[in-house]
Amino acid sequence: MAKKNKDKMKEMENLKYEVAQEMGLPQTKKKKKDKKSE
Repeated sequence: MAKKNKDKMKEMENLKYEVAQEMGLPQTKKKKKDKKSE
């Protein structure tokens, strides 16, 4: 079964979060807010 859009977005958010953490960026929360308002 195809994944729901929400599931896909969650996966992307997790990926972004992991990458940001690796780079040591504390902007993850800000980015999440931007995604919601998009």
